[in-house]
Amino acid sequence: MYKIFKIDGKDYKVEYTIEAALYEECTEAVMNFMVDSSTAADAKDVKMLIKNMSNVPQITLTLFYAGLLEHHSPSSGDGSVANLADAKRLATQYFRENPDVEDANFYGLLNTLIGQMREDGFFKQIGLEQMMTSSTSDIKKPQDHKKKITKITAD
Repeated sequence: MYKIFKIDGKDYKVEYTIEAALYEECTEAVMNFMVDSSTAADAKDVKMLIKNMSNVPQITLTLFYAGLLEHHSPSSGDGSVANLADAKRLATQYFRENPDVEDANFYGLLNTLIGQMREDGFFKQIGLEQMMTSSTSDIKKPQDHKKKITKITAD
């Protein structure tokens, strides 16, 4: 399904399906953000977390643009969002029109967009779920917990 953003009196549909999956920058941006956030949190690395947060506006814009492609790009939609600059203009207008809405800032919008990606099955679409399942099943479990067997030979 898609999420509708009302901007400047028009409904804009954000959906993460084929068009978003084919937009390489989207996949790269969301994966880097998730990995970097997880790594920073695990390591309790405040500097890394700050660096990752400084990328939030650009990542949000990239994901917003990717989500608009399905319904609003010149190739598969109504043509109202031709490039990243159009998406930036829409995001800016959305923030201005909705100052009291929870997702009307870069971090809030990023969370909304990632939630929409999950709802739309984006991670399954790009093969991430399958890759994670197969990579975790391929990991060999350590055998150091098993008792060693000593051969006894008769001489």
